[in-house]
Amino acid sequence: MLEIKTVDIDYRSPYGVISNRHGRGALPGEYPENGEPIYTKVIPVNARRKVGIFTPSNGLPDLRIPLKPFIGLLGVVPADPQEAVNSVPPGMYGGNLDSQVLG
Repeated sequence: MLEIKTVDIDYRSPYGVISNRHGRGALPGEYPENGEPIYTKVIPVNARRKVGIFTPSNGLPDLRIPLKPFIGLLGVVPADPQEAVNSVPPGMYGGNLDSQVLG
């Protein structure tokens, strides 16, 4: 068994990305727009204020989105490096842990 204690989380980049594709996500009927297969928008992050700044494409005022960073990927290396696996599906080694309760 391995216990990992997170001491601090920092933003690794000054932006985030919103992506919606294949008619899924929170607004599948609205995005992607104009029949496009993918909707992607880069959102600047103000780390000091802990907000993302979303600028709508329709001219409305910017939206401030409160941020709560979390660990999205965490794992350990297998004992035998030849056994390395894809980190997207989580497993006993860790992997993709997109869970807001890990914030």
